[in-house]
Amino acid sequence: MRTRHSLSIILAVLSLAAPLFGQFAYVVNKGSNNITEFKINENTGMLTGIGSIGTGNSPTSIAVDPMGGFAYVTNAGDNDVSAYSIAANGTLTQIGAPVASQPNPSSVAVNRSGHFVYVASNTTMNGTGSAYSINPNGSLASIGTFPEKLGSDSVAVSHSDKYVYVANRQSGNVSAFSINPNGTLTQMPTSPFAVLMQPSFLAINPVVPQDCIYIANLGSNKVSGYYLYRGGIFSPTIPGSPYLTDSEPQSVALQPAGKFAYVANFGANDVSAYKVDTKCGWAATSPPSFATGPAPSAVVVDPKGRFVYVANSGSHSVWGYRIQGSGTLQALTGGRFDTGADPVAIAVR
Repeated sequence: MRTRHSLSIILAVLSLAAPLFGQFAYVVNKGSNNITEFKINENTGMLTGIGSIGTGNSPTSIAVDPMGGFAYVTNAGDNDVSAYSIAANGTLTQIGAPVASQPNPSSVAVNRSGHFVYVASNTTMNGTGSAYSINPNGSLASIGTFPEKLGSDSVAVSHSDKYVYVANRQSGNVSAFSINPNGTLTQMPTSPFAVLMQPSFLAINPVVPQDCIYIANLGSNKVSGYYLYRGGIFSPTIPGSPYLTDSEPQSVALQPAGKFAYVANFGANDVSAYKVDTKCGWAATSPPSFATGPAPSAVVVDPKGRFVYVANSGSHSVWGYRIQGSGTLQALTGGRFDTGADPVAIAVR
């Protein structure tokens, strides 16, 4: 029979082996073709640079696998995807050579089980995205492609891990796919779903039992929200949707507990803040928005749900904020952190 002492030893060993989430941030710099690596101070939210690593040409997006061991970056200038392992100290090491993707890869997502990677490609004509399986060492193996519409900007995996969605900005719609057991995708018969003008980013509510999806619409200055019913179908809209933002909403992030949502508004140089109710509906906080640096391109909430970070492509920096009890943001004192040129994406682990 296992004793209490032996059980405590096992738990201690497991805690040492598991990655500690909420410790690191990674910023993709499109203009300098690299990733800036930061350590997050868990008490203050301040970022400390721990290094940088090169990418391919014109990197556009980054995603970290659910176990926190690997990161994936799309390189639009090279039409490929780079894979990295994440060390215990947060630094990245590239895994082999990048793998080919469809032209102009714009966004990357890892499925919830950590077995598959999906990449959207932004083209001026109906194109295709790329699907991969993840090898044990974190490298990628192609498992096929999937059809897209015009100007695909964002890809996301449903909370149920059954569906993949792609925002087609130039087509004004969202393509939807079911995930097959081998990771390949099958387009839904009712896809694509028409949404508001220029959908540019997709976010999934991380905690509610029923999947809820939010779509930042760059051309209408609104975020639209939908319930995802059986079969991954958009129906109906979430009460109160669409939600007004400031100019050119570019990115959406939800707090891990699902209580708050934040939208980076590229054209307004600010981030909008919202409370999220138990039915997925949004209500703007008071005040409703908070200043950022020029041209905020991406927003993320740390895994412990206490801090918000915004990548500002116009000032080569990340700005940090503390989340208040009401969901409003308080800028961190000295919370401007230098990055490479043109930071366009950010991920935390």
